[in-house]
Amino acid sequence: MKFSATNFIDLFQRKKTKQKRKIFLFLKIFLYLFLVFIVFSLVLSLFYYSAIRNIYDLAIMGKADLEKAVSYAKNFDFEKAGIFLTSAEDNLVDAKEKIERFKVLKVIPWVGEQYNAVDNLLASSLETISSLSDIFILAKEIKATAEEVGVLAEEVALPKKEMTFAGITPEKKREILKKLFESPPRLVGAKAKIDLALLSLERIKEEKVANVILEAVRPMRETLLVLRESLVRAIPAAEIIPQIAGYPEPKTYLFLLQNNDELRPTGGFIGTFGIVKVADGKITFFKTYNIYEIDGPAENEGFLKVEPPWQIKKYLRVNRWFMRDANWSPDFPESARKVEWFYHEERGPEKKIDAVVAVTPDFIENLLRQIGNIEMNGEIFTPDNLMDVLQYKVEQEYYEKGIPEIRRKDIVGELANKIFERLINLPSSEWLGVLRNVEKSLAEKHLLLYSKSPELQGLIEEEGWAGKVKDFDGNYLLVVDANLASLKTDRVVDKKIDYSLWLASDGKYHVKVVITYKNNGWFDWKTTRYRTYTRVYVPEGSILVKGDGMMENDKTLDPLRRPGQIEVKNELGKTYFGAFISVEPKETRSLSFEYILPEKVKKQIEGGLYKFFVQKQVGTFGHPLTLNLNFGKKIKSASPAERQEEWGDEIYKLQTDLRVDREIEIKF
Repeated sequence: MKFSATNFIDLFQRKKTKQKRKIFLFLKIFLYLFLVFIVFSLVLSLFYYSAIRNIYDLAIMGKADLEKAVSYAKNFDFEKAGIFLTSAEDNLVDAKEKIERFKVLKVIPWVGEQYNAVDNLLASSLETISSLSDIFILAKEIKATAEEVGVLAEEVALPKKEMTFAGITPEKKREILKKLFESPPRLVGAKAKIDLALLSLERIKEEKVANVILEAVRPMRETLLVLRESLVRAIPAAEIIPQIAGYPEPKTYLFLLQNNDELRPTGGFIGTFGIVKVADGKITFFKTYNIYEIDGPAENEGFLKVEPPWQIKKYLRVNRWFMRDANWSPDFPESARKVEWFYHEERGPEKKIDAVVAVTPDFIENLLRQIGNIEMNGEIFTPDNLMDVLQYKVEQEYYEKGIPEIRRKDIVGELANKIFERLINLPSSEWLGVLRNVEKSLAEKHLLLYSKSPELQGLIEEEGWAGKVKDFDGNYLLVVDANLASLKTDRVVDKKIDYSLWLASDGKYHVKVVITYKNNGWFDWKTTRYRTYTRVYVPEGSILVKGDGMMENDKTLDPLRRPGQIEVKNELGKTYFGAFISVEPKETRSLSFEYILPEKVKKQIEGGLYKFFVQKQVGTFGHPLTLNLNFGKKIKSASPAERQEEWGDEIYKLQTDLRVDREIEIKF
């Protein structure tokens, strides 16, 4: 056949027609298969409906049993908690096994997403049950050990199954502490299971899951996060508490009562100290001393001559340094080491000290709120009158009654012994309340611990119980006051801190810190003009621009009230600005410092993240803190959040307090 242009066109059209037919046929077949798949999926779903419903019912029953188990555990009934936990596990295992039979549902659009979500939810629940089971078994073992002395509780007319710490034999105390001491690996295992449970929930694609499933997922996640946080706190506590209680080795503590009515850098004036010995959870020795029982001989006999910090020398007008003023550093571990050094140099009777524990009167007040008022020598001590009564007795009444000055603080030791006696005879139903009060005092820094064991001290610092000046990669602030010859005036001084940040025309971030003092007291035996040497700790490398309000000395020693100097110094990995101020009764005065933040903080802000840690001074009462931060760039998110009406601009504003440390994180 002769080839021509016409033939070529005809051949091309025939090929094109065949290709169209093939494409149409392919689409037709695909459409039929898709319709068959949809029909098959619907039939399959309907066929498995009753089975799926059964799985759902099992899961609901498992959830209900799990809630009951937790409820009984909260009341320390681990026997019933274990029964319901087993029932919950049986139901959920049954549901998990049944859902495994229907893996074919995974290929069905949308249905497959629901299948995967339920499967992950069941896996998460089973990991949670396994974790709780480990925790309950451990708790049951400890409780069983303690309940072996339940008969002793009945002998002291306590309700059935109630016990007291005093009623537990030394052998049982040691056994309980041993179980606690050995529990961290088991608690770590329980935490690992919670982590796996959370991982299972993370696999659920919430945007593709039905609301009925999300209603189970979200509360489950919240519960797991709370449980995880509890375990994170329990693990180091289980390591720390037995050692503090004298297991496996006895401990000797140097005990400091720091009166924060006369504020010092790590809590307050050390007017009373003591020696406490503990072994296997029992206090084997406890005695308190007036600080002048060892400071007095060291001073009067002249065998200790130590140059004090210049601020103490100038504003207390003394030439020698003693234990009562040794807590000059705002870092408690450093102050604790210095206090112990003075104790030995001043010939303290105890040769070996393992640790230092310090409390403020706030800690004792918190305990009294839990254990009740204490009656002693016709006087009733309550949380509200504790310091007023004590201070009157040791500052005024001793003189009226002719009590020797060296013995005027014996009442503090007598009261401490009464409180210890009440604590060890407290029924077990109230122990949890005491522990919560201790936890509160640790968080608010009215109870501090320092151990000479590096390992134990590391754990204490990780928990934030050490009163250590924090190492922080970001912006930082710590305002430290030291009452120098102001009697007990801190109790009547209102203090507030205003903190402003802005991007200045020099392209650097400037800060202004204003500390305002209002002296509500008067001239009497307890309060007077407020004299404080204030140090403001900021990121190392910060540059002072100017300050205002600092004074050379108080009104009586410098009638002209001349401006004072600002001290600039680096210590503890920080820069501090220090100055003296005196505030007369019924007067309000302020100290202010303006400075430039170091380049590293500026770079963090430019990189899109601002971190700020405001550390509370040990022993303070929760002063108001106001932040006004103008970054010159739009804020995307902040924690803690501002009020909603303040969102969407370049400025972050927050009004809070320093009852505890505060941490702020802002993203741009």
